[in-house]
Amino acid sequence: MKRQILLIILTILVMNLYSQESDIANKSFTGKNSLQIELLGNGFLYSLNYERVLLNGGKFKTTGQVGYSMMGMGGQMFPLALTELISFNRNHVEIGIGYSFADYLTSRLTGRIGYRYQKPDGHLVFRIAFMPWYERVRDYNGSNIQAGLNPWTGVTVGYSF
Repeated sequence: MKRQILLIILTILVMNLYSQESDIANKSFTGKNSLQIELLGNGFLYSLNYERVLLNGGKFKTTGQVGYSMMGMGGQMFPLALTELISFNRNHVEIGIGYSFADYLTSRLTGRIGYRYQKPDGHLVFRIAFMPWYERVRDYNGSNIQAGLNPWTGVTVGYSF
């Protein structure tokens, strides 16, 4: 009797391990491009972004991103970013670095540590991240007027294709 119970328990454990393995199998993204709207983030208040998967492995993926944001008083900002994804099927950890420039007087270096939801074969992209940035503002002579490190965050919704 003990042997049969042990055999049943082992069978259930092995079946459970195999089913979990197929659930968490990491896959490459089928859609390598995405269009995104980011609130806060690299574009300050908001930005429209295009992202491309540059390296599309199962566990690790690398993306490049370029965006556009309009600021007050006719100003424009152009955020650029490079992000590494560590994938757990549809859940991903993001670690990245970016650079945003508004004009030749203002530039911002940004970091990204966050969470991304995207199914490997799906279209919905959702991201939330802590994004500290270092901004440098210069006057017309090239002297620093203001510089500093600031905590920031960003939320992104997008469509992958």
